[in-house]
Amino acid sequence: MRRLLAGAVLGVVAIATLPAAATVSCVGGRQTSDPLSPVCVPSFTGDNGGATWDGVTATSIETVLYNDLGITGSLNSPWAATDEATGHSLDPTGTSTNLLRTAKALVAYFNSRYQTYGRTVRVTAFPSSLGETSICAARYSDAVDAIETYQPFALTTLGMGHGCAFDATEDASILGVGHAEETRDAHVGDGRAAFTFAPTIEQTTNAAAGFICRSLWGRPASHAGGQLRGLSPRRFGLIYPSPGQSWFAENAALLGAAMHARCGASFALTKTYRNGQPGDLVQHIQAARAWPISSLVCLCPAENGDARAAIAAARALNYEPEWIWMPATRMDRATWQRLAGDPIGSHFGVSPTWLAPAPDQQEAMRAAREADPGLSPNARATTDLFLALRMLFTAIQQAGPTLTPATATTGLEALSITSIAPDAVQGSFNDPGRRSWTDTFVAWWFDPSASPPGEALPRGCIRLMRDGRRFTADDWPSGDVELFAGGRCSGLLRSQPTDTPVDYAISIVGPE
Repeated sequence: MRRLLAGAVLGVVAIATLPAAATVSCVGGRQTSDPLSPVCVPSFTGDNGGATWDGVTATSIETVLYNDLGITGSLNSPWAATDEATGHSLDPTGTSTNLLRTAKALVAYFNSRYQTYGRTVRVTAFPSSLGETSICAARYSDAVDAIETYQPFALTTLGMGHGCAFDATEDASILGVGHAEETRDAHVGDGRAAFTFAPTIEQTTNAAAGFICRSLWGRPASHAGGQLRGLSPRRFGLIYPSPGQSWFAENAALLGAAMHARCGASFALTKTYRNGQPGDLVQHIQAARAWPISSLVCLCPAENGDARAAIAAARALNYEPEWIWMPATRMDRATWQRLAGDPIGSHFGVSPTWLAPAPDQQEAMRAAREADPGLSPNARATTDLFLALRMLFTAIQQAGPTLTPATATTGLEALSITSIAPDAVQGSFNDPGRRSWTDTFVAWWFDPSASPPGEALPRGCIRLMRDGRRFTADDWPSGDVELFAGGRCSGLLRSQPTDTPVDYAISIVGPE
């Protein structure tokens, strides 16, 4: 077990490119212009306690960024063009431009703007061994390896299904924070020093079940097309990858259970398919059309082309259901909707994202450029990197000078986020049994004739119902009349790729 150190001097040499924040400029009572930054701590003088925990000295804090982006090494050292790799697995467009440079810029930004009480936060990137395909055991093993190698104070996670890395941080008695999507409640439960900006899988599926039960269940399929339009009541179907894709299978199981518990709802048709096998999807879409299913929950991921394959199969059959998308699919991003090529389909769902301005005006972009004015931030990972690092630096600032996992936990639990503006994610740690920051959701629909902020051509945008008002699982509007009936366009998120057409090498075979 790692422990509180009584004045011990650790063998850590602090090599920082920026001084640790001691006196900083705040904005409007918060640390930065970001409405989710902590309350301003403009200056610090005095004794910070020195080596208060393993990985902490009077001048530095050692941390690890565990990621599926393929980046590795120190994020505090000066950037060089030769540092950049190509073909990162998370970038389906093949564009890895300035990925490491962006990460280094954001680390520099937070070190210069957040209050770290005389210490420089040193971040070492540690790539996952199996990328996005990592199962729980691999996540745990990776995290153990990172902890044993670098002896950090905290491990910051960035990616899907990273909750099991928090099991390793718990066993090592270090802090676990980040933007860990598809995390289970158990990984960020009561008593753990683990926090994530993203909602847990239970929160996400419960919010979707609440939306289906309150807004859709028992009502006519008013947004379906062709002969399905107005089918009353709606008939729901579910398609998802086989259990090898763990978080999609978990989404499916939890969604079905939550719907049944909330309103007795159930799926008339449930089908599983082999991930990346469009032939399976064609058969299942044919079955949904024959049933007929009016409202299809397709837990088909966008990034490997499965969502596009399902939509293409439906179009080939002249099958026009309501497409209901869960956040795990990434189909709540305008880029993927554009690439799907379904201009007359009805696509909508729930999302933890927010009403975003044009990319150049978003906090993540602004922060990266502030630290590195000549930078064109990476088109794929800037937002996700920002969210993960913000959690880390917020925890450190909230802990105060005496930095331990316990003081960081207490500080995060006390953090008050009061912004309820539609363009900010409302978050809180007020539920002691769950340590995920994003606890509210929006309903969205895709408008193929509009464009998001910052774009001139009408290539399609994600519109947020009620201009981005956020809802819990229990207070969705009754009925669906507000879908496809207005709501502002959200800007493209920098955590999604450009919408350059992508060849996924998928061949859709139509019915005989």
